[in-house]
Amino acid sequence: MGNNYSSMQTATRSGFRKAIKSESDLLMAITGPSGSGKTFTALKLGSFIAAKAGSRVALIDTENGSSAKYADLFDFDIQKLSAPYTMEKYMDAIAEARAAGYKVLIIDSMSHAWNGSGGALEQVDLIAAASPSKNSYMAWGQVTPVHGQFLNSIIQAGMHIIATMRSKTAYVQEQRVSKNGRTYNVPVKIGMEPIQREGVAYEFDITLDMTIGNVGVIDKSRCHLLTGTTHPMPGDDLSSVIWGWLQESPEATEAKKQVAAAETARLESLRQEEVERKERWLALEEKIVDAPNVNVWATFAYQLQDVQEHFEDITKVEAFRRYIGGEIGAEPAYNAALTASLAAYVDVLGNGHSKHSATSEAVSVFLREKTAVEKEAKLELQAQANGEQVMPPAAVSPAAWKSADDLVTNINRIDQSADAA
Repeated sequence: MGNNYSSMQTATRSGFRKAIKSESDLLMAITGPSGSGKTFTALKLGSFIAAKAGSRVALIDTENGSSAKYADLFDFDIQKLSAPYTMEKYMDAIAEARAAGYKVLIIDSMSHAWNGSGGALEQVDLIAAASPSKNSYMAWGQVTPVHGQFLNSIIQAGMHIIATMRSKTAYVQEQRVSKNGRTYNVPVKIGMEPIQREGVAYEFDITLDMTIGNVGVIDKSRCHLLTGTTHPMPGDDLSSVIWGWLQESPEATEAKKQVAAAETARLESLRQEEVERKERWLALEEKIVDAPNVNVWATFAYQLQDVQEHFEDITKVEAFRRYIGGEIGAEPAYNAALTASLAAYVDVLGNGHSKHSATSEAVSVFLREKTAVEKEAKLELQAQANGEQVMPPAAVSPAAWKSADDLVTNINRIDQSADAA
């Protein structure tokens, strides 16, 4: 017993968490024989939920536009599907409703995707007839995966879904009593299994079975408040229970607040770290720029946390400077260009890029800054000479300079130079 409990504790720490009811979308099926009120009930429930969700109702109609007869009672948008009623057509319409931003979708009805023209049963027959073996079992091997995709498009639609399905009908003899007390039998139409693949109704959270007298019976429900209940002409009372059940628990609301607060704190921490990083750079920048030699430049630069994270010691920073700058002396203008290249190097590495990319960026930054420095020096000399064209003294001997391509292709020299030192 003790070992089992210990294992349970370990599992909880490693992956299992307390279950919390979160806000969810409705996944409801309404089944029943023709004339039982499936479409009206779907519109009644869907309109209530749409009002709560702040959305219009979208309706996929495969019943020759019959839902439009309720347009004077309900406000909704309709898309008619005509034969062939392929499952792909349904999936395209569902995707279109989602893309258009609808939060409530009624599918009236799913049955055509099963036994309608172009539905799954007809597709199986056509595939079997075209095969040499005429084997319907093999044909199902092609149709079943598509049917699975069709169901997934409904289950994972990201909308409140109410799907109607016709039921197979049968007549039973119902005994009644006349006014004078005599008993007699009357044939009554009843609904049986829905016209869809066996078990499909149980893919839904709630299945409402409508009778010919417009009475809804909850056949299956994940909402315990509705299990086994009966609803004559289902309307707002049933809708209210369903909507309340769909909402998240207070625990889930609090958990969301905690997650949001943690994310806000994390972002603020990152922002503050970035502010402090820039402040550290600015605080040391003047000392680095005024450094009289390579060693002092590297000593100040190594005080920066970002630099310490990417260089093992000061000698590696010195090697970086010599590698990028060649034989450049410790002049403030060039020290500033080298410092800018160092900042670019550690920034690129800090963003998860390769050392090759970081060095390439560092070289690019340095060459750009060096060009700007020399251009500024040239302008100053020209001003001093009162307009006479005077070239600035060469700050770097040509032999000391390497091309950017050579620098990028010999990145490992940074470490090699440091090791040799």
